[in-house]
Amino acid sequence: MREMLQKHLDLIECPVCQAAKRLWTVSEGDLTDTRIANGKISCPQGHIWQVTEDVLRMDKEKSEEEMIFNDRPLTGFPSEPTESERGDFLMEFDKLTSEFIKFSEKPLIVKGNSVLFFKYMPTNEREIIVVHPDEGVLRQIQELVARKMMYHNVSFIRAEDAQFIPIESYTIHIFPKDVKNVKPDDFVATLNPTMQGETYWTGESSSLILHQK
Repeated sequence: MREMLQKHLDLIECPVCQAAKRLWTVSEGDLTDTRIANGKISCPQGHIWQVTEDVLRMDKEKSEEEMIFNDRPLTGFPSEPTESERGDFLMEFDKLTSEFIKFSEKPLIVKGNSVLFFKYMPTNEREIIVVHPDEGVLRQIQELVARKMMYHNVSFIRAEDAQFIPIESYTIHIFPKDVKNVKPDDFVATLNPTMQGETYWTGESSSLILHQK
């Protein structure tokens, strides 16, 4: 059985030339028939992308950086809520994430500040692709999914967006910086109360809003 990154290469296009899927060449590093832990992948046009400890770096060609960690782990909340607000938020958050997990068989692309999502998401067997520009955040998420025994279901990609993964999927945005780019099927936990869509819950101080668009 292939690990998720190896499997998900079939879904990914080259960010530079949009070369066809399933044509990647995998070379060098720590490779097996089922897993790419460290190594390089190249598209038919010769664009090369580095995999470092299970993170595929698609924001910079031929990245030679060492592993990147944040000094302090993120809590997932953009600002500190009150205790009752936190409890109510997480109760509603659990309802929504459980619905996505239960009622959809599509791969799930998770973007934005997704620490909160993985921290409180129940253990499940969904295929998930995490896309985030900060490798330190991806490393923290790796630890979270490993504790939930979900590591074999998740791929980690360092990138600004997921436009190079042209598949029909649900995209989860957690506290997105730019709400203008949110698509109709996106689930959003956001600080911006002006977004169009259905608001499930608003905190007592309006500092947290749970919203689906």
